[in-house]
Amino acid sequence: HKDPKEFRPERWDDPNQTTAPVYPFGFGSRVCFGQKLALLEMKTFILFLLQKFNVLLDENHKPKFVFDTGIN
Repeated sequence: HKDPKEFRPERWDDPNQTTAPVYPFGFGSRVCFGQKLALLEMKTFILFLLQKFNVLLDENHKPKFVFDTGIN
């Protein structure tokens, strides 16, 4: 953008403008040092949330099981 320090919120209104990918924790040598803790907290929250519900599979659906080593 021209004049990146200038406050012009209308520059974000263009629906045809392509944006760069978002890296919420950064990357490279400046990656967030709390990234692994935040991801662990999100996975833990999802597990606690799923424990509150009964998950039933469709009788006609054959699930594909994927075995993982655990939290990365």
